[in-house]
Amino acid sequence: MHTCYSYKRYLLGSCILILFSSALIFVVGLAGGYADAYAFFMALSVFCATLARGELLVTTVLVLVAFIARIFLAHLLPEWIVYDDEVGYERTAQVVLHGLESGSLSPWQGNAFGNLSGMLFFVFGASEHVIKAFNCFLGILLALYLERLTKNFTPNTNIASGAFILGLFFPANIFLSSIALKEQLVALIVVISAYYATRSKNSFDIPLALCALVMLLMFRASLSIPLICVLVLALLVRASTKRKFSKSAVFGTIMVLAVAGTGIASIVIKDYVLTTKIAMIVTGVDERGYDKLGNSEATVAGYLDTENLFSVRNIVVATLRSVFSPSPFVLMNNMSSEKWVEVLFLTSWWYICVPFFIATAWVYRFQYEGQVVVLFFGIVFLTASLAVLTFSPETFRYRWSGLPLFFWFSFLGVQERVPGISILCTVWVFLATVFGVVYLGK
Repeated sequence: MHTCYSYKRYLLGSCILILFSSALIFVVGLAGGYADAYAFFMALSVFCATLARGELLVTTVLVLVAFIARIFLAHLLPEWIVYDDEVGYERTAQVVLHGLESGSLSPWQGNAFGNLSGMLFFVFGASEHVIKAFNCFLGILLALYLERLTKNFTPNTNIASGAFILGLFFPANIFLSSIALKEQLVALIVVISAYYATRSKNSFDIPLALCALVMLLMFRASLSIPLICVLVLALLVRASTKRKFSKSAVFGTIMVLAVAGTGIASIVIKDYVLTTKIAMIVTGVDERGYDKLGNSEATVAGYLDTENLFSVRNIVVATLRSVFSPSPFVLMNNMSSEKWVEVLFLTSWWYICVPFFIATAWVYRFQYEGQVVVLFFGIVFLTASLAVLTFSPETFRYRWSGLPLFFWFSFLGVQERVPGISILCTVWVFLATVFGVVYLGK
């Protein structure tokens, strides 16, 4: 028996070594001069995943395939789309790198993600692919935490494994890992916070979630402050209602969301919005003279109250636009590679998953864990809605940070038999189509 066990262990180790060596050689050929960063973070991903899951062979294969898929997309995306902030983070990282190499006592800039990227440049060399390699690793960690988060909801290990595979291979998750932006890091912090907020093993879970959100202050304060309010509410609910919302807790939820909405508005929409951005809404031209109000932005601007940017009317208009935009119908008017990429990896999946998210929320409506997740994503979505009022092209990226949590929660809804789900899907498709036709894909 002992000899047989040793033989199997030797065979398993050999298979893993061969697989990893083959993947490493492939990565070196694919990544070229950036192979050291990709190889390091790929090895770290395999180590963390196998350590967390315990299934050596299956986990190694899944992680390697997922990581290589991210490398492929990371090299292909610059041919189709490059975001302005990707260039900005790289420039900031170059400044930090120069400061570190020159021995400056204060090489840090005002941008936290740029500082982090600069440290990565110092270790692996100056290239946007170093940031992308780091994001690929964060994407694997996100998949691991989605699996753990699932175990807070169900003891079914098959569903938990499905959540892990979803995190590895869902198109939106691969996309976030393949761009040199901070959205992947922010998404991971949000998921980690949700994991600790819904786990009830010990009294340190909520404080751990709070610590994660305090970290988020450095990268996206507009999310961390209201999410901290959600966790404070969650702590009160856990202590007072024993995993069920009472009427007072529901009232508290509304009050916290109202306060959080005000906090978001004060952070996301800064003082300059009240002058230059309102002028842009009226004239259609931003402060640099660029025509940034076109298509759906111009249509929405016709419904806005330009004298009171934070009116209820504006928040309703912005929220509705966030629900139905960007529409896949955008391809009717704009066939650019940028639009194709976003529709393929993000927008279309949003439209597919919304009914299942609602179904999951209905199934878990009386359970503490589901309520916390819905509140978490609700805050992210509220941030995106209010950010639309600034009419900057990048505002919808605020929602990207919540998409992994959103798609995961929708995945749970697919596993449940919810009465009326077909009717819900039909109504949603009808509304989305009407909205898209009205906007003519703008």
